[in-house]
Amino acid sequence: MSEPRAALILGGAGFVGSHLARRLLETGQPVVVLDSLARAGAGAAIRQLRADYGDMLEVVVGDVRDRTALRRAVARSASVYHLAGRVSAGESLIDPHLDFEVNLRATVDLLEELRRADRPIPLVHASTSKVYGAMLKLQLLERENRYVPESEWIAEHGIDEHWPLEVTSPYGCSRIAADQYVLEYARSFRLPAVVARIGCVYGPEAPSGDDQSWITLCMARAIERRSITIDGDGKQVRDLLHVFDLALALSLLMDGIEDLRGHAFNVGGGPQCAVSLRELLELMSEIVGEPIAATYASWRDGDPRYFVANVSKLEAMTGWRPSVGLVEGLSQLHGWLLAARRWRAVPPAFATSGAVSG
Repeated sequence: MSEPRAALILGGAGFVGSHLARRLLETGQPVVVLDSLARAGAGAAIRQLRADYGDMLEVVVGDVRDRTALRRAVARSASVYHLAGRVSAGESLIDPHLDFEVNLRATVDLLEELRRADRPIPLVHASTSKVYGAMLKLQLLERENRYVPESEWIAEHGIDEHWPLEVTSPYGCSRIAADQYVLEYARSFRLPAVVARIGCVYGPEAPSGDDQSWITLCMARAIERRSITIDGDGKQVRDLLHVFDLALALSLLMDGIEDLRGHAFNVGGGPQCAVSLRELLELMSEIVGEPIAATYASWRDGDPRYFVANVSKLEAMTGWRPSVGLVEGLSQLHGWLLAARRWRAVPPAFATSGAVSG
């Protein structure tokens, strides 16, 4: 009996998961997606992938909390990308137990299935830059339109993987614990597993209406010529990563898993794609062709004023580099929103903190 060839993507119907699935399918890699299809728009992404790739894609409708469904999917797979999870710090305050079940317990269940498998099955686990928390120890200088680290080295290179992890919400707690469980299973049980700490991701087909989609929401409101409400003063800085570059990074981590096992990697746009929210609105206004009005609300608890990923470890160990520039990526997003007319479905009011979970 031949070995399984399919890559299993948990949460593969989501924004990042569907782009990763497309990338793998384009290389001839069969893909199995396990997804509850609970998110708005998930069905549309899957239907398009099926239309484009036919039997190369198999979709299993199921929940990662279902141990039986997880066991069956893992047993048939050659590799696993774990992208399933809850992504809202705010919602975790409403139902912290659900975050524990989806983000942490399901991850440990997955690790146990991998540990008990009769062959090594490599795992790329999607964590988040939110594991670094509010980063209160980072000394910052306030400039006219952005915060700047006092450390010239951090200002030039960004935050690396040695920065202390910090809990700022039940969501952060569940994600840190899952992140550390994956690394510990790689150490204790020699599982071929790596952790990708993903920052702010954007691009075409991003969902509207959750914490992952604040860049899409900003562009949509800009197209509508409507005011944008930002949590904080707008000087907070993030590095933006195009979803195409993220999908490439995840696939390269899987390709090099034997040499990379047990490592955590920051995955972001890096200093070259770092921008404050005020600067981001200026870029968007240039693309749209009209100024964008903004109002400012209170800071959201736990949001750092500065996070830019140092991606030098990922670059050195995989050869990966972000290829989509900020202006190019935002222009592409603008074009996609106009063509798809998705912006008509954007809620009439929203707030964005600039802090996004992967």
